[in-house]
Amino acid sequence: MYQVFISTYQGLEDILIEELKELGISPSRLKVSRRGVSVSGCDLKDIYTFNYLLRTALRVLINLDHLRINSANDLYDAARNIDWSEWFSVRQSFKIDAIANNSEFFRNSLYAARLVKDAIVDNFRDNEGKRPSVDFDYPDVKIHVLISGNTTTLSIDSSGESLHKRGYKSGIFRAPISEVLAAAMLKQAGFNSKMNLFDPMCGSGTILCEGYLLATNTPAGKFRRHWAFQEWKNYDKGEFLNLIDSCNANITKFSGSIYGTDLVGNNVGLTKSNLGNVGYSSGRIEKADFFESANHFNVESGLLLTNPPYGERLELSEARDFYKNMGDQFKQQFSGWTAGVFSANIPALKGLGLKPRRRIPLWNGPLEGRLFLYDLY
Repeated sequence: MYQVFISTYQGLEDILIEELKELGISPSRLKVSRRGVSVSGCDLKDIYTFNYLLRTALRVLINLDHLRINSANDLYDAARNIDWSEWFSVRQSFKIDAIANNSEFFRNSLYAARLVKDAIVDNFRDNEGKRPSVDFDYPDVKIHVLISGNTTTLSIDSSGESLHKRGYKSGIFRAPISEVLAAAMLKQAGFNSKMNLFDPMCGSGTILCEGYLLATNTPAGKFRRHWAFQEWKNYDKGEFLNLIDSCNANITKFSGSIYGTDLVGNNVGLTKSNLGNVGYSSGRIEKADFFESANHFNVESGLLLTNPPYGERLELSEARDFYKNMGDQFKQQFSGWTAGVFSANIPALKGLGLKPRRRIPLWNGPLEGRLFLYDLY
């Protein structure tokens, strides 16, 4: 059985905990930490499940050793004593990602990465007479080294590319909101399969696509083609394919409707394409200015959820005017709706002129923001 660490964005830890509980993971096996959750007693099927189903996970790491080090050599010895042949063969390539914080032995993370690389190479050479190669661009296996003070964790990455890369996008708008953050926003807003969903500044449609996946119980990884665990020697293809079939059998119908507008015509095309890729072709996605058209779809209720693309590029006075106009549209056109606005421009958000029922701190990568939720009357 393995100890697993599942990483996420800061502020999403509690949502990730709830996802894990929904999968039947006992609370006694869960331990929350900054930007992630540790899960004890995991088998390979658990690891496959986390990668395939979790919407708010970024990466699933299997902890191979956790120790206190009193010298740089302690890190080398720990890495050399791990049975790497359980995970990959001498014919495969690997890469080390190292982070060193507040360490008296490793002021440079590259030094730590080189030591672990040498230990792995020496391990294979001693046991098999050959060494695996290092590939910095497209490794078969990725090893993570986290050093915090005198404490070190050695892990193997089961995900590969970050799990926010779902695999359904034909293209993206520049600096799109992360799929993981969009899924978290939808969960916090209480979106479900019977509600309508509208994003008035939809970009490439991330919020709308994630809404459809959530509402239909479609696995987050359904459209992804590869995970790092598929390169492991102990990968059980049959087990994973059975898991996929079982999870996909739980996909349900969506009885609401999806609407989107954007000022940029290319974004409208991207959103339509991306929604089609996740299996939804009935949405009304149009080129329109929210401040001129607002609720021109004439829909009585639903969830309006958006991440305005203007907050970082406007002066505060302009941003306040922008958000004030948005709040006016909410009050005049969307009575009966729930509205959610996420922005990293926290002072300007207050310009909406509405009292939020919830103010939720969330991070879009390194950017701290707030999700304000409103019940509109």
